[in-house]
Amino acid sequence: MKTKIKIILLSTFIMHTSCGQRVSYTTSTNSTSTSTSTTSTSTSSTSCDGIARNGLTKCYYKNLPEVAINGPGTLGPIYWSSATDLNGYGISPQQFSTDATFSVRMIPSYIIDKRSSKQGRSCSPFTAKNFTKMRLKVMLRKSGQSLGETATLISTADSSGNWNYSNTYRYTVPAGTTDPFILEVVGAETDHRCTGKYGSIPSGCTYMDIPLVTNTSYPTECVGFTLQMATDETLDLPN
Repeated sequence: MKTKIKIILLSTFIMHTSCGQRVSYTTSTNSTSTSTSTTSTSTSSTSCDGIARNGLTKCYYKNLPEVAINGPGTLGPIYWSSATDLNGYGISPQQFSTDATFSVRMIPSYIIDKRSSKQGRSCSPFTAKNFTKMRLKVMLRKSGQSLGETATLISTADSSGNWNYSNTYRYTVPAGTTDPFILEVVGAETDHRCTGKYGSIPSGCTYMDIPLVTNTSYPTECVGFTLQMATDETLDLPN
């Protein structure tokens, strides 16, 4: 069987070299494979809107997985950790090594595909969109220490249910270590209980615990989020 492969690679790169300028670049790949039995066409493109610094051209990290969790979501438990929850994703711990820069942001998502949460509960698709705001607490700590600096990331959805990226938080990177740092989500709150869908709305309601169906035989509310990060090796995150 003979296969003909035609690859067209188009790359454009635009960079402003002044410190703090945004860098945009686009890479498009169009490949077509043809054989006597099958024909397939695939197109992929990536772009980076990161902030340029020190002549760097590598985009910030967008490879962290989407995480689905259920409530209650109060501050304290570890909902996700780079130390324990990246097995099978092909992400090196060295991605979390840095000397001076570590920035993070997140974007929420609705879990509508009936998957299970990270805690093992079945996620209800019927209540998946019962929130429009999310507040995450994300901690950066040294390996071997239990506490570190905690960021507060806040995101809202528009009237069409499209989520916006949260604010970007820039940590003060601790000195005195060459080990990779550990990034952990240690709190998650939403406005589920502020929507009127769960009884009377508490006074001054903005963010509260994620509702939880206590009977584990039934699905419960779940929320999704994806983190993005930047280090010394990459362009910085926008905003």
